[in-house]
Amino acid sequence: MAAFLIALQFLTIIPIKTPRAKDDELAASCVFFPLAGLVIGLILFIADKALRSTLYASPLVSSTIVVILSALISGGLHLDGLADTFDALSVNRDRAGKLEVMRDSHIGTMGVLALINVMLLKILFLSETGSFIKFPALLSMCALSRWTQVFCIHGFSYARDSGKAKVFFSAMNNRIFLVAGFITLLLSILLLWLNGIYLFLAVTIFAFLLGKFFSSRFGGLTGDTLGAINEIIEVLVLFILIILNRFI
Repeated sequence: MAAFLIALQFLTIIPIKTPRAKDDELAASCVFFPLAGLVIGLILFIADKALRSTLYASPLVSSTIVVILSALISGGLHLDGLADTFDALSVNRDRAGKLEVMRDSHIGTMGVLALINVMLLKILFLSETGSFIKFPALLSMCALSRWTQVFCIHGFSYARDSGKAKVFFSAMNNRIFLVAGFITLLLSILLLWLNGIYLFLAVTIFAFLLGKFFSSRFGGLTGDTLGAINEIIEVLVLFILIILNRFI
Protein backbone atom coordinates (compact mmCIF):
# COMPACT_ATOMS: atom_id res chain seq x y z
CA MET A 1 0.00 0.00 0.00
CA ALA A 2 2.84 2.39 0.84
CA ALA A 3 4.48 1.79 -2.55
CA PHE A 4 1.19 2.54 -4.32
CA LEU A 5 0.81 5.82 -2.43
CA ILE A 6 4.39 6.74 -3.30
CA ALA A 7 3.65 6.07 -6.98
CA LEU A 8 0.52 8.20 -6.81
CA GLN A 9 2.39 10.96 -5.02
CA PHE A 10 5.19 10.92 -7.58
CA LEU A 11 2.99 10.85 -10.70
CA THR A 12 0.26 13.25 -9.60
CA ILE A 13 -0.38 16.40 -7.60
CA ILE A 14 -2.94 14.60 -5.43
CA PRO A 15 -2.13 15.68 -1.85
CA ILE A 16 -0.94 12.44 -0.28
CA LYS A 17 1.09 12.56 2.90
CA THR A 18 3.71 9.85 3.11
CA PRO A 19 7.06 9.71 4.89
CA ARG A 20 9.97 10.74 2.69
CA ALA A 21 10.59 7.72 0.48
CA LYS A 22 14.00 6.08 0.39
CA ASP A 23 15.58 5.36 -2.98
CA ASP A 24 14.66 1.66 -2.91
CA GLU A 25 11.06 2.49 -1.90
CA LEU A 26 10.79 5.03 -4.69
CA ALA A 27 12.08 2.53 -7.24
CA ALA A 28 9.77 -0.21 -5.91
CA SER A 29 6.80 2.08 -6.48
CA CYS A 30 7.25 1.47 -10.24
CA VAL A 31 5.23 -1.71 -9.74
CA PHE A 32 2.18 0.47 -9.15
CA PHE A 33 2.71 3.02 -11.91
CA PRO A 34 -0.04 1.40 -14.04
CA LEU A 35 -2.45 1.44 -11.09
CA ALA A 36 -1.63 5.09 -10.42
CA GLY A 37 -2.43 5.70 -14.08
CA LEU A 38 -5.72 3.85 -13.57
CA VAL A 39 -6.64 6.28 -10.77
CA ILE A 40 -5.88 9.23 -13.05
CA GLY A 41 -8.03 7.67 -15.75
CA LEU A 42 -10.93 7.23 -13.32
CA ILE A 43 -10.74 10.88 -12.32
CA LEU A 44 -10.75 11.93 -15.98
CA PHE A 45 -13.73 9.69 -16.75
CA ILE A 46 -15.73 11.09 -13.83
CA ALA A 47 -14.95 14.61 -15.03
CA ASP A 48 -15.98 13.74 -18.60
CA LYS A 49 -19.18 12.10 -17.40
CA ALA A 50 -20.07 15.13 -15.28
CA LEU A 51 -19.40 17.54 -18.13
CA ARG A 52 -21.56 15.60 -20.58
CA SER A 53 -24.44 14.58 -18.29
CA THR A 54 -24.70 17.65 -16.06
CA LEU A 55 -23.51 20.53 -18.25
CA TYR A 56 -24.41 18.87 -21.57
CA ALA A 57 -21.00 19.71 -22.95
CA SER A 58 -20.24 18.66 -26.52
CA PRO A 59 -17.64 15.92 -27.12
CA LEU A 60 -15.13 18.54 -28.26
CA VAL A 61 -15.63 20.74 -25.19
CA SER A 62 -15.55 17.86 -22.70
CA SER A 63 -12.49 16.35 -24.39
CA THR A 64 -10.65 19.67 -24.24
CA ILE A 65 -11.35 20.09 -20.54
CA VAL A 66 -10.42 16.47 -19.80
CA VAL A 67 -7.08 16.81 -21.61
CA ILE A 68 -6.32 20.01 -19.69
CA LEU A 69 -7.29 18.27 -16.44
CA SER A 70 -4.98 15.38 -17.32
CA ALA A 71 -2.07 17.80 -17.62
CA LEU A 72 -2.97 19.47 -14.33
CA ILE A 73 -3.30 16.19 -12.39
CA SER A 74 0.21 15.14 -13.44
CA GLY A 75 1.56 18.59 -12.65
CA GLY A 76 2.69 18.93 -16.27
CA LEU A 77 5.47 16.45 -15.47
CA HIS A 78 5.27 14.47 -18.69
CA LEU A 79 4.49 17.44 -20.90
CA ASP A 80 7.58 19.19 -19.60
CA GLY A 81 9.60 16.10 -20.53
CA LEU A 82 8.04 16.07 -23.98
CA ALA A 83 9.00 19.68 -24.64
CA ASP A 84 12.54 19.26 -23.30
CA THR A 85 13.06 16.10 -25.34
CA PHE A 86 12.02 17.65 -28.64
CA ASP A 87 14.04 20.78 -27.96
CA ALA A 88 17.08 18.55 -27.45
CA LEU A 89 16.35 16.55 -30.59
CA SER A 90 16.20 19.72 -32.67
CA VAL A 91 19.73 21.00 -31.95
CA ASN A 92 22.76 20.02 -33.98
CA ARG A 93 25.06 19.00 -31.11
CA ASP A 94 26.69 15.88 -29.77
CA ARG A 95 25.00 13.77 -27.10
CA ALA A 96 26.40 15.81 -24.23
CA GLY A 97 25.18 18.99 -25.89
CA LYS A 98 21.73 17.56 -26.44
CA LEU A 99 21.49 16.51 -22.80
CA GLU A 100 22.53 20.01 -21.77
CA VAL A 101 19.74 21.52 -23.89
CA MET A 102 17.30 19.04 -22.35
CA ARG A 103 18.14 20.38 -18.90
CA ASP A 104 17.66 24.01 -19.95
CA SER A 105 14.61 25.48 -18.22
CA HIS A 106 13.72 27.54 -21.30
CA ILE A 107 11.44 26.11 -23.96
CA GLY A 108 12.23 26.33 -27.67
CA THR A 109 10.18 26.28 -30.85
CA MET A 110 10.24 22.50 -31.28
CA GLY A 111 9.21 22.01 -27.68
CA VAL A 112 6.23 24.32 -28.13
CA LEU A 113 5.23 22.56 -31.36
CA ALA A 114 5.46 19.15 -29.68
CA LEU A 115 3.20 20.32 -26.86
CA ILE A 116 0.64 21.85 -29.21
CA ASN A 117 0.55 18.80 -31.49
CA VAL A 118 0.21 16.28 -28.67
CA MET A 119 -2.51 18.27 -26.89
CA LEU A 120 -4.47 18.81 -30.10
CA LEU A 121 -4.22 15.14 -31.10
CA LYS A 122 -5.43 14.03 -27.67
CA ILE A 123 -8.42 16.39 -27.88
CA LEU A 124 -9.22 15.30 -31.44
CA PHE A 125 -8.92 11.56 -30.80
CA LEU A 126 -10.72 11.68 -27.45
CA SER A 127 -13.63 13.60 -28.99
CA GLU A 128 -13.86 10.89 -31.67
CA THR A 129 -14.20 8.04 -29.18
CA GLY A 130 -17.80 6.98 -28.71
CA SER A 131 -19.41 7.43 -25.31
CA PHE A 132 -19.58 3.66 -24.79
CA ILE A 133 -15.79 3.25 -25.09
CA LYS A 134 -14.86 6.46 -23.30
CA PHE A 135 -14.43 4.62 -20.01
CA PRO A 136 -11.93 1.98 -21.25
CA ALA A 137 -10.26 4.60 -23.47
CA LEU A 138 -9.40 6.97 -20.63
CA LEU A 139 -8.36 4.22 -18.23
CA SER A 140 -6.29 2.38 -20.84
CA MET A 141 -4.64 5.61 -21.99
CA CYS A 142 -3.43 6.45 -18.49
CA ALA A 143 -2.52 2.94 -17.33
CA LEU A 144 -0.70 1.79 -20.48
CA SER A 145 1.31 4.99 -20.80
CA ARG A 146 2.63 4.56 -17.25
CA TRP A 147 3.41 0.91 -17.98
CA THR A 148 5.62 1.94 -20.90
CA GLN A 149 7.68 4.04 -18.49
CA VAL A 150 8.38 0.92 -16.43
CA PHE A 151 9.10 -1.05 -19.60
CA CYS A 152 11.62 1.52 -20.84
CA ILE A 153 13.30 1.89 -17.46
CA HIS A 154 13.84 -1.86 -17.45
CA GLY A 155 14.93 -2.12 -21.06
CA PHE A 156 17.26 0.86 -21.46
CA SER A 157 20.11 2.51 -19.60
CA TYR A 158 20.16 5.93 -17.99
CA ALA A 159 21.85 8.58 -20.12
CA ARG A 160 23.26 10.76 -17.34
CA ASP A 161 25.77 10.23 -14.56
CA SER A 162 23.26 11.66 -12.09
CA GLY A 163 19.70 12.89 -12.09
CA LYS A 164 16.30 12.54 -10.46
CA ALA A 165 15.33 9.50 -12.55
CA LYS A 166 18.56 7.59 -12.01
CA VAL A 167 17.23 5.84 -8.91
CA PHE A 168 14.50 4.18 -10.97
CA PHE A 169 16.99 2.81 -13.50
CA SER A 170 19.49 1.72 -10.84
CA ALA A 171 16.99 -0.20 -8.73
CA MET A 172 14.86 -1.66 -11.52
CA ASN A 173 14.73 -5.46 -11.51
CA ASN A 174 12.88 -8.30 -13.22
CA ARG A 175 10.34 -8.68 -10.41
CA ILE A 176 9.21 -5.04 -10.66
CA PHE A 177 9.09 -5.29 -14.43
CA LEU A 178 7.12 -8.56 -14.56
CA VAL A 179 4.61 -7.61 -11.87
CA ALA A 180 3.94 -4.23 -13.46
CA GLY A 181 3.54 -5.91 -16.83
CA PHE A 182 1.14 -8.52 -15.44
CA ILE A 183 -0.97 -5.84 -13.74
CA THR A 184 -1.17 -3.81 -16.94
CA LEU A 185 -2.04 -6.79 -19.13
CA LEU A 186 -4.74 -7.87 -16.68
CA LEU A 187 -6.20 -4.35 -16.62
CA SER A 188 -6.16 -4.24 -20.42
CA ILE A 189 -8.05 -7.53 -20.68
CA LEU A 190 -10.60 -6.48 -18.06
CA LEU A 191 -11.21 -3.20 -19.89
CA LEU A 192 -11.13 -4.37 -23.51
CA TRP A 193 -11.04 -8.19 -23.51
CA LEU A 194 -9.15 -9.54 -26.52
CA ASN A 195 -8.58 -6.05 -27.92
CA GLY A 196 -6.81 -5.26 -24.67
CA ILE A 197 -4.12 -7.83 -25.51
CA TYR A 198 -3.64 -6.31 -28.98
CA LEU A 199 -3.42 -2.83 -27.45
CA PHE A 200 -0.96 -3.93 -24.77
CA LEU A 201 1.33 -5.54 -27.35
CA ALA A 202 1.08 -2.59 -29.74
CA VAL A 203 2.00 0.08 -27.21
CA THR A 204 4.78 -2.04 -25.72
CA ILE A 205 6.36 -2.55 -29.14
CA PHE A 206 6.00 1.13 -29.99
CA ALA A 207 7.51 2.10 -26.63
CA PHE A 208 10.47 -0.12 -27.41
CA LEU A 209 10.94 1.65 -30.75
CA LEU A 210 10.71 5.04 -29.08
CA GLY A 211 13.21 3.94 -26.45
CA LYS A 212 15.62 2.76 -29.15
CA PHE A 213 15.27 6.03 -31.03
CA PHE A 214 15.83 8.25 -28.00
CA SER A 215 18.72 6.09 -26.79
CA SER A 216 20.41 6.43 -30.18
CA ARG A 217 20.22 10.21 -29.90
CA PHE A 218 21.05 10.67 -26.22
CA GLY A 219 23.05 7.58 -25.29
CA GLY A 220 20.26 6.32 -23.06
CA LEU A 221 17.03 7.57 -21.56
CA THR A 222 16.30 10.32 -19.05
CA GLY A 223 13.32 11.39 -16.99
CA ASP A 224 12.40 13.80 -19.78
CA THR A 225 12.40 11.11 -22.46
CA LEU A 226 10.21 8.93 -20.23
CA GLY A 227 7.77 11.84 -20.04
CA ALA A 228 7.86 12.18 -23.83
CA ILE A 229 7.20 8.46 -24.26
CA ASN A 230 4.28 8.70 -21.83
CA GLU A 231 2.66 11.52 -23.82
CA ILE A 232 3.18 9.91 -27.21
CA ILE A 233 1.80 6.59 -25.99
CA GLU A 234 -1.35 8.31 -24.68
CA VAL A 235 -1.98 9.66 -28.18
CA LEU A 236 -1.27 6.24 -29.69
CA VAL A 237 -3.69 4.46 -27.34
CA LEU A 238 -6.54 6.76 -28.31
CA PHE A 239 -5.73 6.40 -32.01
CA ILE A 240 -5.63 2.61 -31.86
CA LEU A 241 -8.92 2.47 -29.96
CA ILE A 242 -10.61 4.59 -32.62
CA ILE A 243 -9.35 2.16 -35.27
CA LEU A 244 -10.45 -0.90 -33.27
CA ASN A 245 -13.85 0.64 -32.59
CA ARG A 246 -14.53 1.33 -36.27
CA PHE A 247 -13.02 -1.58 -38.09
CA ILE A 248 -13.01 -4.58 -35.77
